[in-house]
Amino acid sequence: MIRSALTLLLLVVLFSPASVAQTPDLYDETVLRTVELTFSQSDWWQQLTANYASETYLQADMTVEGTSYPGVGVRFKGNSSYNSVGNSDKKPFNIDVDAFNPGQELLGYKKLILNNGYKDPTFCREVLSYHVMRSY
Repeated sequence: MIRSALTLLLLVVLFSPASVAQTPDLYDETVLRTVELTFSQSDWWQQLTANYASETYLQADMTVEGTSYPGVGVRFKGNSSYNSVGNSDKKPFNIDVDAFNPGQELLGYKKLILNNGYKDPTFCREVLSYHVMRSY
């Protein structure tokens, strides 16, 4: 079986209020996390594309900082962020951590949104703006 791997860098892009902050916090702005998705299907990209409209999840295994999360659901997400990049590989992902493995969580979260920053080539605008907002 051919295994395809996709490594994504997860940059903190969501505001995480102190009342829900965890230790360790998935959205710690001082940490750059590596998320690796491994699909058993060799045509996983074509399947994700075909499943976009139906929002059907494709099963994959996810590894975050050396910890494995088998049976996560992966699909493309978005509308303008998906369509505005055309045929580019810079697509946003929606990951359901417990889609095929009920009860599974990543640091307390069951869903991850990996935005593609289609209007932000730096991938830093959201993190910086939330950092400034928290300061004031």
